Amino acid sequence: MSCFQLPKSLCDEIEGLMRRFWWAQRGQESKIAWVSWKKMCKSKLKRGMDFRNLQAFNLAMLAKQGWRLLVNPNFLVARIYKARYYPHGDIFRAKLGSNPSYTWRSIMKGMEVVKRGTCWRVGNSNMIHIWENKWLPTPSTYKIISPQQPYDDFSMVSTLIDRDTKRWNVDLVKSLFLPFEANTVLNIPLNHNLPDDKIIWVGNKKGEFTVKSAY
Repeated sequence: MSCFQLPKSLCDEIEGLMRRFWWAQRGQESKIAWVSWKKMCKSKLKRGMDFRNLQAFNLAMLAKQGWRLLVNPNFLVARIYKARYYPHGDIFRAKLGSNPSYTWRSIMKGMEVVKRGTCWRVGNSNMIHIWENKWLPTPSTYKIISPQQPYDDFSMVSTLIDRDTKRWNVDLVKSLFLPFEANTVLNIPLNHNLPDDKIIWVGNKKGEFTVKSAY
């Protein structure tokens, strides 16, 4: 499950065996399922039974592989995949490609989970696109919702930072974004050394990926 996406039919079959075992069904004997399987898969804190939704757990396991390729680009396996599938970019912009392996197809499914659960931590802002990427500390979207301005020079967040003072260009920020969103941007702290931007996982406070939080 950590390397390949299981077929839906297989997950359904395994979950069916689990349900029949739980409700003590034998052979063709019919038993009443008093609670839906969806509720059974909820955590005990939410009055469920903590059964695994196998498809969701499978995707969380695959997302872990995608996260490893993302944060460890110098690993041998990461360099191999980059040379084969995304030689001129990063895994966030990678495509399925032509004649991909089943492993790569599976990882790409897991990357859909990674993309939903990550955002950028602002450093020098050279890698963050103002309107396309998620970089705001707003859990609802993490993205700019102000209307996009028709200025190519303002495509990257780095253009919003005064390189002399290492602070936000207040006038520029206020001219580009709606008032409430401008205040959100101006409240993002900047490191005086302007380190590289960093991808963080929003599923927990540490900002590090875990299968549990992804699931």
